Amino acid sequence: AFHPSLNSVIMVDVLGSFALVNKSARMLSKYPVKSFLTIPSSSLAALAMVLSNSSPPIMDTPVPETIPVTIADMANVEIFLKEDLNPMLSESNIPNGISIADLNDLTGEIKIIKDFNFLNDLGSVLEMKNENKSENGYIKAHDVLLMPDGSMVLVGEFFRKTVSAGGVAMKILSRGDAVAAQATIEDMFLLRFDNNFKAKTLEKIEKDKERITLPTDGLPIGLMARWLTQNHFFGYMYTDAGMDGKQNTVLASGAFGEEKYGTVAITVDPKKGFTTKRFSLQKEKKVSYNISRGKPGYVVVTKYNSKEKTISLNLEKVN
Repeated sequence: AFHPSLNSVIMVDVLGSFALVNKSARMLSKYPVKSFLTIPSSSLAALAMVLSNSSPPIMDTPVPETIPVTIADMANVEIFLKEDLNPMLSESNIPNGISIADLNDLTGEIKIIKDFNFLNDLGSVLEMKNENKSENGYIKAHDVLLMPDGSMVLVGEFFRKTVSAGGVAMKILSRGDAVAAQATIEDMFLLRFDNNFKAKTLEKIEKDKERITLPTDGLPIGLMARWLTQNHFFGYMYTDAGMDGKQNTVLASGAFGEEKYGTVAITVDPKKGFTTKRFSLQKEKKVSYNISRGKPGYVVVTKYNSKEKTISLNLEKVN
């Protein structure tokens, strides 16, 4: 995207880093920002302004130290895997924890609020087998929700690396050319913290398992989690905060309980539990539906009639 005021071009590459390059194609700066793939254009432009003014590097500095702060002090809370905050760590590492941080949208400054180790800090509710894996599988943290009383809810999903019987058969028939490894994505979960960052309860959101063939048998767990995220294979889609920014509704895809495969809205209660809304879609021949993100508090339901060659769009509330 050409930025006229900077006489520069902002480029985002497939590895998740961005660079600010002037017209002569001379590299001005480059930082790994794997967690910033969904930065709004306004924030990205502001971040480019910071870089153009020769501000200190964002991600080349030492990992930020933990600062004393409460949940109420945080303006824009984000979840980071520990390797996101330290570029020296290999992406192949199996994640053994997460960091809750306050992210400044304008400067890119990251202030770590709390480091969580899965085994030591969350083991009382996650039933860990070792420092990386729980009894329900590996852990993928998606989002953190702030509640009115100052508590916090972590939205996540369990996944495993398994072997496909069909893949093994094809591997034998093809003399090793096929792929036998697959990812099995399992239940979602809500992990609740009190306002002192203590893990309190784990609430499972049961859904049918989904199996995805991996691009290679030797894909490490850490890289596999990134590949699944970038290709939108996890059930979690996004969190809708509503028009007032105070709602906590998670949009997810999958087969939840008796519901057939589709998109559901999961509204998290501030104290305990959640409610699930299934979007009503009428079954018709030659008609297909797609549900995507709409304005805050809504989804866009796209209906395509292949016989009549028509498309209709409707907004529907998420709760």
